[in-house]
Amino acid sequence: MAGEPPGKASLGPWQGADLARTARSVAGIGADAHLAPLERFVSGVVKLLVRRRAVDSAGADERSLAIFLLHPEPVGSEPATLVPLLDNGLTQLSGRLWFVSEVAARGKCVELSGCDDAAAFDLVTKTLNLGAVPTIVYDPRPTSPEARLYRKGISEEEYELLNIGAGPIAEHELAAAVDAVYINLLATPDSQLKSVKLWEQSSKWWPVDNAENLIHAQIIAGLAVGFPRCWIRAEQHSVSGRLDILIEEPDPSRNGNVTNHGVIELKVLRSFGSTGAAVSEEKTRSWVVEGVEQASAYRNDRAALVAALYCFDMRKVPSDETCFDHVREDAAKLKVQLRVWFIYASSKAFRPKIKGK
Repeated sequence: MAGEPPGKASLGPWQGADLARTARSVAGIGADAHLAPLERFVSGVVKLLVRRRAVDSAGADERSLAIFLLHPEPVGSEPATLVPLLDNGLTQLSGRLWFVSEVAARGKCVELSGCDDAAAFDLVTKTLNLGAVPTIVYDPRPTSPEARLYRKGISEEEYELLNIGAGPIAEHELAAAVDAVYINLLATPDSQLKSVKLWEQSSKWWPVDNAENLIHAQIIAGLAVGFPRCWIRAEQHSVSGRLDILIEEPDPSRNGNVTNHGVIELKVLRSFGSTGAAVSEEKTRSWVVEGVEQASAYRNDRAALVAALYCFDMRKVPSDETCFDHVREDAAKLKVQLRVWFIYASSKAFRPKIKGK
């Protein structure tokens, strides 16, 4: 919208009241239905935490732990209170044990009054026997409040700190989230999930036909956990075409306002198709050029802060970043960030080599 700072989005060509209605209509429950249950749980809980912090900016009501269990129905003998509009930001969260679904739009709570941290954990693990349930623990007491995700439940010590902060998201932060997905789920055939194998015949460097879609789904899930305060939107239509990934953050204090942190265009580079047909170098170069043009146009359509082209190289010979040599100057002018990850056809090829051996 004219006169607005970059990132304060108008969602394409819509203006004024049209924008507000549209933004509200697509930002609600169901917008993240493409995510797995755990990712939806993280996304839902963090958004309600962010909204609560926006409403209760002084933190007067948030002075102790809030524990969220991915377990919709309460257990145990303690009476639980239903809160049907949990995600509206008006309900005190801390000092309570919350039973929520993956959507986390409503919940049932049990009071933790009189419980210190150890007693609250004991209630979950020993009294209720829910120590293996995915859990988010919100602690508002530090200078920078923390939300910890216990994927395996709070019986385990392992946790991940969730991003509940504010402010622009830099491109290198997006790349770091993608890099984590790459290392854990994409880099080699052995790291890939059985349901998302990327090679038709790895010995011949033949990717599966839908490799781009499979990679896209993994990246979406990784970004959703990396930036749970945002909606990670896939396959969004705009005047310039259909963008792959949009990182959009709703304003918790102003319905209808969003910040578009970035757009990412994904490309898979191939030496061969899934049936062995060779892909020419000229076609690959054109594919990369198109990716730069798309990322730039989609960023402009959505008034996004960042535009990036992320390539996943499944070609026979690793390229490092030479696949971008012919577009670097244009990408710099268009302010499109360029990154590439090489997907190996075998775990052996991934391993570092001993020089001279």
